[in-house]
Amino acid sequence: MKIFLFLLVLKTSILFNPFDYKYEENKFNKTLVLNGLKGKLIKKKINDSERFQGRYLGRMKTKSGQEYDVISFSYLFNLKNSPTAESHIFFYDKQHLYVGSYHLNSTDELPQRIIQNKLYFEIPGCKNKIIIDFSKGINPAINLGCGNENNYYEFQK
Repeated sequence: MKIFLFLLVLKTSILFNPFDYKYEENKFNKTLVLNGLKGKLIKKKINDSERFQGRYLGRMKTKSGQEYDVISFSYLFNLKNSPTAESHIFFYDKQHLYVGSYHLNSTDELPQRIIQNKLYFEIPGCKNKIIIDFSKGINPAINLGCGNENNYYEFQK
């Protein structure tokens, strides 16, 4: 009886093995960095209603010598009915290990490029570009508010 239950559980876990989004997300991001696909928007279809898309923005180097690879990333889901997205700015160290991320509300808030250790954002409806300096290290929070508005995002490890 114990063997039967063990085999039943094993078979069920193999048949219903869910897609590990965090693992696949990390693997996708590392592929962008390792292949040097800087600036190109790359898409990966998961199924008919889900996909990853990301852009390797490049490497930042702080004044203290720390280096980070930066990726703007979105997980798009429910594409057939009511498309929804989770957007992040991911940071990886020189060994390609995950350091942390900013979780954003919209794909429109993702940075467009890195120039001299600064992230450049071009948010629709905002006249001025938002520029955030990372030369002193990863900021505990960033403000993507337009004009007099505040829109803070905390760095999460």
